[in-house]
Amino acid sequence: ELVLVPARGVERWLSQRLSRVLGRSHGDDGVCAGIDFRSPRSLAAELTGADLDDPWAPDALVWVVLDVLDTCLDAPWATTLARHLGHHDGGDERELRQGRRYAVARRLAGLLASYAAQRPQLLRDWGEGAVTDGLDRPLDPDLAWQPPLWREVAARVAEPDPLQRHATALERLAAGPVDLPARLSLFGHTRMPSTEVELLCALAHHHELHLIHHIHHIHAC
Repeated sequence: ELVLVPARGVERWLSQRLSRVLGRSHGDDGVCAGIDFRSPRSLAAELTGADLDDPWAPDALVWVVLDVLDTCLDAPWATTLARHLGHHDGGDERELRQGRRYAVARRLAGLLASYAAQRPQLLRDWGEGAVTDGLDRPLDPDLAWQPPLWREVAARVAEPDPLQRHATALERLAAGPVDLPARLSLFGHTRMPSTEVELLCALAHHHELHLIHHIHHIHAC
């Protein structure tokens, strides 16, 4: 069985509850075995091919963002970033602000990765040159530097971006079953990124998918 859980704590609780009824004789001697507990994120990474050496993972993408910061701070679109990093300052102030480079780049890499999972339409619009919030509304002026930052970063990564990988995965899932159990269960989820929901919906065309939100009692079958 493949069971997708939102956190390790849920996995421990569920496995303990199942062990009280599965394989039990007369006492609390049951066992929870033959179940693969995973997170939706790890499954999504496997389905999209992002589970091995992902250049779009924040810890890898940070070096690309750093390269963009080092080469584009004189561009008009990067004025806000240049000011924050003390690009035009001198003396101690410049040294202090320049010390933020890695921390700022890592935060931006994480932000872009979050957009790809949570708000893919935002990045689609930005990739096409639009300055919108992903909902057909103008982007706030103080965030206008983010679309060109995304385009610069995307242009420097040789691999397909997360949006392209996601579209390819959806096409493959629509074509037929993949190398996963015939039945999958989701337990205890209260929210999921839209991209993970789309992958699971596509998976449900050829695999049995059970969504279990809440259980008061677990009975032996």
